[in-house]
Amino acid sequence: MVAAVVSFPVRTVGAMTISRRDLLRRSALTGAGLAVGGAFSGLALGGTAAAGPNGYGGLRSDAAGILELPRGFKYEILQKGGHGHDADFTTYDDGQKLAGDADGAASFAIGGNRTVIVTNHELSGGSDSTERVPMLHAGSPVPTYDPAAPGGTSNIVLDRKNRVASIYPSIAGTYNNCAGGPTPWGTWLTCEETTTTLNGVPHGYIFEVDPEGTRTVATPYKAMGRFAHEAVAIDPRDSVAYMTEDNNNGLIYRFVPDDTSMEYGSLGNGGTVSAMKVDGLAFLGEVKVVGTTLGISWAPVPGGNPDVVGLNGTFADGDVTRSRKLEGCWWGDDERFYFSSADENRTGIAHHGQIWALDPVSSTVTLVAYIPEDDPVFDAPDNITVAPNGQLFLCEDGGGEQYIIGCDPATGALWPFARNAMNGSEFAGANFSPDGKTMFVNVQNPSTTFAITGPWGAVRAGQSR
Repeated sequence: MVAAVVSFPVRTVGAMTISRRDLLRRSALTGAGLAVGGAFSGLALGGTAAAGPNGYGGLRSDAAGILELPRGFKYEILQKGGHGHDADFTTYDDGQKLAGDADGAASFAIGGNRTVIVTNHELSGGSDSTERVPMLHAGSPVPTYDPAAPGGTSNIVLDRKNRVASIYPSIAGTYNNCAGGPTPWGTWLTCEETTTTLNGVPHGYIFEVDPEGTRTVATPYKAMGRFAHEAVAIDPRDSVAYMTEDNNNGLIYRFVPDDTSMEYGSLGNGGTVSAMKVDGLAFLGEVKVVGTTLGISWAPVPGGNPDVVGLNGTFADGDVTRSRKLEGCWWGDDERFYFSSADENRTGIAHHGQIWALDPVSSTVTLVAYIPEDDPVFDAPDNITVAPNGQLFLCEDGGGEQYIIGCDPATGALWPFARNAMNGSEFAGANFSPDGKTMFVNVQNPSTTFAITGPWGAVRAGQSR
């Protein structure tokens, strides 16, 4: 059966709301902005859109109490999965309840003017123990790595009008699928954020998922390393993969594949892993000035084998640069690798978020945006995506209210683009449709996928309106 979505409403935002963070912001700001690490947080106050970095204007209240957006934007709910939707939930095509804990995602164009959103389910155990991505769908097996593991991905197929036409499980038997990333050849890489072993089966790998639903084989790409994978981005020029590690002493890894054919399975044909070293820097959190650019080099895995538990610990501290909670990443059209560090708690270098851009050609990293520890508005940027107009959008996974944060990589300006008005659950998996007209994004609990439309591209990175 086709997933039932017809009852999910389209909501258009209304009048301005002043939230708890808005009040904190009022006391912290003078005028329309706050200097943040050398950047400028252009925040809308009192119903007036901040001039300069935020070309979309302030957030406006939602009568349904779900999602606050700027004027001119609206949202539609595409799916409701997992716990929290016990009386009102989406089903897979065969009638099984859709898995929850939606996290990282990307969208792809397929035949018939359709779009497929491939969405992770960050299911592991504990409160997730009563739900899982099913291993059977409509009587046929779903590609499954480990039957004991509840995580995986689902493919949400949309027609040309963004209406849900089909939802089916696309890979099962993986564990704690957090983020991942799209490939230049049109597939999804789903990442296991763990190094656990279940009944003798190791986890902590990257798997490739076919948006068309025909080529997926639940085979881990062990040559890409076993660690707490958060996200991955691929350089379309040479298929080199850059990977983030969500760990208290996390690393940025580079995977150089042996097979550069750029087709399904090519990353599974071997390669070499190395970790990033920033010149003169032990921890990324030491940098606080937006625009700082530093040289980098790459340290090979000691012993040459990335398929080991505790890969992080095989590197000597002086050979690599570490960071607490390296999170989302995305490849930009400016041929730079953008990644986020959610926070740092080491004395003297604590912060609530950094956004970096790595340039493989010049072998440098640049601090794009910085959120100090005492910032009254934002904290813990997690998943990240790059809009067609060059702006960045960051999914917040921190304390209190949760925002989608807009970011101008040219200036470091930050502003709230959306607020979760339902609860304090994180945003995740922000990505743009192939035509650039829709942002798809998840709220993890209760697991919900939104399609946001509006005047995208009204302001390009580095410009104001």
